[in-house]
Amino acid sequence: MAANRLKLRHLRCFMAVFRSGGISAASEVLSLSQPAVTKTLKELESILGTRLIERGRGGAKLTIQGEVFMPRAAACLMELDRAVDTVMAAHSRLEWHVHVGAMPSSETGLLPAAVNLVQREVQTAIVKISTGPLRYLVEKLQEDTIDLVVGHMPALDEMVGMSFEHLYVEPFIFVVRSGHPLADAHPCDISLLKNYDMVLPENSPSDNAHVARLIASIGLVDDIPDRVVSMAPAFIRAFLLETNAISVVPAGVFAREIASGELKELAIDTSHSVSPVGIIRKDDAEYKPAIEVMVRAIQTAARNRLAPDRWAPPKDAPILLEGVAL
Repeated sequence: MAANRLKLRHLRCFMAVFRSGGISAASEVLSLSQPAVTKTLKELESILGTRLIERGRGGAKLTIQGEVFMPRAAACLMELDRAVDTVMAAHSRLEWHVHVGAMPSSETGLLPAAVNLVQREVQTAIVKISTGPLRYLVEKLQEDTIDLVVGHMPALDEMVGMSFEHLYVEPFIFVVRSGHPLADAHPCDISLLKNYDMVLPENSPSDNAHVARLIASIGLVDDIPDRVVSMAPAFIRAFLLETNAISVVPAGVFAREIASGELKELAIDTSHSVSPVGIIRKDDAEYKPAIEVMVRAIQTAARNRLAPDRWAPPKDAPILLEGVAL
């Protein structure tokens, strides 16, 4: 095909001759010699098999075929320039701004790994992380205050106008301080739980239902002691370290503290209490390259999740920008 033989220099030379009105003027615009401009223009006409420009004392004028070719050549160069400008703008600080809402279990494991991947590929990226209860984050998502949410799957009635992309499942567990009377009991005597204050999450109907089923499954429905309701990891950690309270939290919230030995997971089987973790987005959200890159980074980090406290780097550096429409 003739199009396969065309080069950008052919199009730029043709448009320069047309716009400047002659070979001499075009050579100055292109910073080329007049013979070089003439040669390039002849190459283009040879490829197309027709004359595009008539050259005479009055300057260069388009032939009929040139009149047909000119607007399409101009549009081609315009789109190419626009694509280059868009890519360059996408790497600027303004274009690479993404705001992520994070539930406590994802802000300490999944998101640090994902943000690290983004920063490695897009050095100018600005990633803002906001945390809070799922209901609050979903409201901010609906208001377009944040771009996406990473957390547990909301209840169906909270998902109107939104989509959920599943990443992995996470159980709720019972956590205490190291040195707690029940910390080293294997298995833990469930009947003793009622002797201690309990910190329970109040996040969303979905998560509350998971916790309610978990508590009911171990027979604590009517025996829950005085409770504190919180989904603030910093507060819960401090409270557990100062008291003999027991907290029910998603496994990822205190994964690092449990791995270090500061906190302990009670030996209670909670494998039946798993809750899906994923990415929540608005169905009608405006397309932004930065959001797509962030989503790819989160997906990559999730695939490399070894345990609640361990996130392996990908074997091959992910190409987060590949295929993203900029």
